[in-house]
Amino acid sequence: MIISLAVVTWLAVFGWTRAQDELCICLEEVTSVRDSQSPLIIEHAGDGTNRRFIGEQTGLCWIVLPDGSRLPEPFLNITELVYQASGYSEEGFLSLAFHPQFSTNRRLYVYYTYRVDGQPISRLTELLTNASNPDKVDNTTARHLLTIPQPYTNHNGGRLMFGLDGYLYLGLGDGGSAGDPSNNAQNLQTLLGKTLRIDVDTRTDSKEYGIPPDNPYAGSTTALEEIYAIGFRNPWRIHQDTGDRDTGYGRGRIFIGDVGQNTWEEVDILVVPDNAASNYGWSGYEAHMCYDAARCAALENTTLIWPIHSYDHFNTGICVIGGPVYRGVQYPNFNGLYFFGDWSVTGKLFYLEESAGNWTSHMFASCSGGVCTTGCEAATCASDGLTNTFNQPYILTFGVDEQGEVYFGASASQLTSSRSGAVYKFHDRRSLKK
Repeated sequence: MIISLAVVTWLAVFGWTRAQDELCICLEEVTSVRDSQSPLIIEHAGDGTNRRFIGEQTGLCWIVLPDGSRLPEPFLNITELVYQASGYSEEGFLSLAFHPQFSTNRRLYVYYTYRVDGQPISRLTELLTNASNPDKVDNTTARHLLTIPQPYTNHNGGRLMFGLDGYLYLGLGDGGSAGDPSNNAQNLQTLLGKTLRIDVDTRTDSKEYGIPPDNPYAGSTTALEEIYAIGFRNPWRIHQDTGDRDTGYGRGRIFIGDVGQNTWEEVDILVVPDNAASNYGWSGYEAHMCYDAARCAALENTTLIWPIHSYDHFNTGICVIGGPVYRGVQYPNFNGLYFFGDWSVTGKLFYLEESAGNWTSHMFASCSGGVCTTGCEAATCASDGLTNTFNQPYILTFGVDEQGEVYFGASASQLTSSRSGAVYKFHDRRSLKK
């Protein structure tokens, strides 16, 4: 099923704005994973098979083949390991990443939360696929790299990502509750509220992984060596720009959607640190505004990295879901656009457009009442067998396939266990009309 959306400019903060009728967004549902439980994971293995891996928060991961069909048995099943919530939860199976040499070494990495005597714990684990079956993970191969006790049940961060440098990145939340009560995000003696960067191919001292030598605190005795950037509240999704296919522009930039507290949501670009971790300001600042006066004062002489985009809870949304920069081959009109969404009852999807280093925000506004705006008339959609609504307003995650085409996962319910999840692929309606 393909769903048509019209692009509406909602806020022009910087630079120029693309003409309103220049983009028209359509969505194609991956119907083989319809009615999944909170589809938080959309990944590919980079092994030339063009398989898509769709992971559910409850601990299952499915393989969707290039023809759209789903294999009958799950690729991965860690349901017995992860915490199973009956209602809304930020715990569970949160991320999956494939080693850059996965096609030869069979290694992949999962990030999930579990509980011991009620205590929430986050864990990063390495696994191997079955030696005789590349479509199944062998759970007996588990090697635990990091185990992180969590003081509260929320703000677990959640996306693993191998950078173009070959290192594994993980964004961790500040530990939860509200307002970061222990100021973890600014504390260099905890991993909470940080972006981590580790080398899974080596080992440093007694660790199950290595510390990249250019990490800002490599060799430090006063700060944790895994830390790459600090000052995050809940960096729910992080993605790296693979760069323009012709010019290479943007290659290597890491985008982070950091969920706000009371008023502001933000999108950041990870600045490569020098001799200290890049600092994004929480829990003194929420986006560009001071949240805690005393903590802002403590940061007065600190160079902070400000978001490239922020939006408020009054008019726009309540919880940013960061996505990727489009670098696919199918739709050149999308090239360089940063896709993101908001977890809210209105199912809002957005993109940022860059011009001369400045970013302009636009919203993909779903059609209602059978009427779409310029370029996406309902009659045109109907003549192509398209529809113009979708029924999963809680945007959960974004992902790309091996060709760089963009997808998002969403649910019709806040409940983790609800079988109302769906996954969609973005299409450019103008190109489809040609």
